Amino acid sequence: LYVNGLAAAVLPTLGWRWLTVLAAVPLALAVVGYFFIVESPVWLVVVGRKQDAMKALQKAAAMNGVDLDGVELVCEEPHDEAGCTELAQPQYRARTVVLFSVWLLGLFGYYGASFATPLIFGTSDGTNYGAVFFASSGEIVGVALCTFISLRIGVMKGMGLFYAVAAVACFALMSCHQVPVWVAGILAFVCRAGVMGGSCATWVATPPAYPATVRSTAHGMCNAIG
Repeated sequence: LYVNGLAAAVLPTLGWRWLTVLAAVPLALAVVGYFFIVESPVWLVVVGRKQDAMKALQKAAAMNGVDLDGVELVCEEPHDEAGCTELAQPQYRARTVVLFSVWLLGLFGYYGASFATPLIFGTSDGTNYGAVFFASSGEIVGVALCTFISLRIGVMKGMGLFYAVAAVACFALMSCHQVPVWVAGILAFVCRAGVMGGSCATWVATPPAYPATVRSTAHGMCNAIG
């Protein structure tokens, strides 16, 4: 939504270079979060940093009003840092192939829907930014529905449901130039909601599929594949 609003305001006057610069501002602000996000206590325990893990738990407990007095952590032997080749080990191979496929196809659909939206609502007179903004706002609904549905039927079932809805809407959009703009807008809205909901579910489902020793490596590789 931020980029769509910027495009409508900036492209006609300042051009694509300023659009690129201004679109990067939220990413620069996100870097600040690095200084406030607490490291995973599970990972800290796995790598043998027991004191740091306890500090992270105490910080979280203080924010939630929980007393951890008398609680002790039991650490296993520290594990070596996992490499990418560990994902090909027999115990991870099947889930890695499945998740790589889901990430590749799911994000292909997400970015395809994002890039296609301006083309759907483009005319000889220019782009209908109102319709683009409306269609893009479906992503907000997708995030909210993903949270609601995943808590009730599970992340995996929710993922399949969202991707199925997005696929149906995407096929229906093939006739976008033969239907009224408002119909195409609703279909694009549903498509964007579906792909965003499916992408969110994919992000949530990936880390628990692996133990803490290889979790961040697996998630990073899946994201790279996508």
